[in-house]
Amino acid sequence: MNIGKLKEVDIRNLWKHEQYNFSEWLSHEENIEEMNNILGLTLTDVSKEVYVGSYRCDLVAIDESTGIKVIIENQLEDSNHDNYTELINETIDIASKRKKVFQKHI
Repeated sequence: MNIGKLKEVDIRNLWKHEQYNFSEWLSHEENIEEMNNILGLTLTDVSKEVYVGSYRCDLVAIDESTGIKVIIENQLEDSNHDNYTELINETIDIASKRKKVFQKHI
């Protein structure tokens, strides 16, 4: 068995740009699978930089076991009020579109 040491690194040295580097890395199948294992999800159909109203979601996927859309909003820096507001607005917009589709089929 090999034991390694954890080393603190500047995350910006790994991913220079959130959208082009981190989102791209996170969207790779092996990284989504790792996230699925950790979170107990079955994310599939991952799309990057998806417009939802006037906002762009970093990643949008479908949880295969529930059929629910999952928004993944990356944040390499400290989160702030704007990040939370954007995420809430994206969620409301997706939910309202689902409601409209559902109402059409009733």
